[in-house]
Amino acid sequence: MLSVADVNAGIASFDQAFSDYSTSLEDLGEASWSGPSHTSFMSQANAFVGEFQGTIDKQLGDFSSAVGKYHSYKEKYERRKALESALDEEDHQSEINTLTNEMHTLETEIKGLLSDIASSKSLTANVTAVDVAPVAANLETIIQEANSVTSDKLVQTLIDYAKAIADDPKYGYTPGGYGAGGFDCGGLVWYLLNKVYGLNYNTRQGISPYMLSNQLPKYGFEKYRVGSPVDVNQLKAGDLLVNPNVDHGHVAIYIGNGQILEARWNFDSKSGDGSGQEISVNPYYSRIKDFKYNEVIRLQGWKGASKSA
Repeated sequence: MLSVADVNAGIASFDQAFSDYSTSLEDLGEASWSGPSHTSFMSQANAFVGEFQGTIDKQLGDFSSAVGKYHSYKEKYERRKALESALDEEDHQSEINTLTNEMHTLETEIKGLLSDIASSKSLTANVTAVDVAPVAANLETIIQEANSVTSDKLVQTLIDYAKAIADDPKYGYTPGGYGAGGFDCGGLVWYLLNKVYGLNYNTRQGISPYMLSNQLPKYGFEKYRVGSPVDVNQLKAGDLLVNPNVDHGHVAIYIGNGQILEARWNFDSKSGDGSGQEISVNPYYSRIKDFKYNEVIRLQGWKGASKSA
């Protein structure tokens, strides 16, 4: 990679050589040297110097900006990592979500700067451009690893919260429920997504499997239509299993090892859950006879909210 000193020295040497050449020609007087060929040659030489200077300045400026943004990204990543490891992580979830979105913005900006550098026009006479390919590759690797770790952490956090709710008898099945003692299937999933991922949605509009199927892709989650029923071997922990049927739809959370967690029904006709079945963990294949899940919304690999619906 060219250093700033190398660039400046090269430009100074090149400029001096052409200055000397021009002075020598001028000393010869208005002879044939001072014709159109000479003027054209000098014009091209000056253009070369300007191109050299301008391109290198832009590359160095973009590279400097990318490095600065990377340092900011790294600081946010370390801060988020510390918050995720804290005993009171739940109290910091809002800051974690903010940091995640800020990192997503920085990632986009860094990639844009590196793309601009890589696509800079070639310099005349094969002047060596700043080589940022190794830096770009390293940044890509760091970003990918950070997103992977964060995504897996969020999925596990959601599953842990879901299990805690299922184990707590004060939470039962309530049609249209969204916290305060009861959930239905969609309300439980959205409550967890809001708590862990910080997603915003006007719950007064209703939370249903159909709504989840249509809205979650707008938040950056991948949706797959994989047939009915879904093969358990295709699933990853955290996958939302959806039957978006408007009238009789259902949504459950795949938690791994052939098990799903779901809000099912009010078995004891009371508030809370004395039956232990209303919000519970069940074998996947014991439930597909009731709900032919034909969509999967994947939480793993999420890189940040793309919008608020």
